[in-house]
Amino acid sequence: MISFIIPTVYRSKHLIQLLRSLDTHPLVSEILIIEDCPDPGVLDPKHGNLFNKVTIVPFQEKKFCNGGWNLGISLLKTHYYALCSDDILFPTSVIDDVLHFYKLRPKSGFIGMHPTQFNCKTQTKPSVYGFLEREVWHVDGGWGALQFNHKDNLLIIPEDLKHWCGDTYNVYYSKYPCYNYFGEKFYTCNDEHGTSTNSEIMEICYNDQHIFEEKYKLEKPIWKK
Repeated sequence: MISFIIPTVYRSKHLIQLLRSLDTHPLVSEILIIEDCPDPGVLDPKHGNLFNKVTIVPFQEKKFCNGGWNLGISLLKTHYYALCSDDILFPTSVIDDVLHFYKLRPKSGFIGMHPTQFNCKTQTKPSVYGFLEREVWHVDGGWGALQFNHKDNLLIIPEDLKHWCGDTYNVYYSKYPCYNYFGEKFYTCNDEHGTSTNSEIMEICYNDQHIFEEKYKLEKPIWKK
């Protein structure tokens, strides 16, 4: 069984569709919604959005993406978990693929989606279907929008990395090899991304990049040493 941790950073109108698909999947045990805004938005009970597996962690203070993921990790009940953005949609068969891979290779680290899997216009199956070990350490192309992991490889992102670089930190500091997933297509709502229009958030993001480069970047990941 697996838990999903979803901070409501982008307030995406597609969140309800994402939750419906996860709520009915037999391998999803819980969905932790970390509210990052005092306004409940699309999850307001008045909209009649009722789910069996969703737990809403009420807003207390702005945590941004990395802080929301960290809070969710502290509340986990399952061994496997996914760090998920609130503005992506994907076929839930990915969950089956990832958990099957972990069963076969338990000493595997974070798994993210290869950039070729995002926002593809064609429905044709890829020439590569499966998992390939990462050869690039800096995260690119939406890899961090959905990251799978497990408690044997549990990591907490440093508090001074607020919004960006949490996924890159996970790749560098994972004790097991990290992988790219190839297979089902993923869709993001980039035009809704808070980081595309919000200057305050962008300032935090650039600061995160500076902190990572100065403080946390390694010559190569721990699992490559």
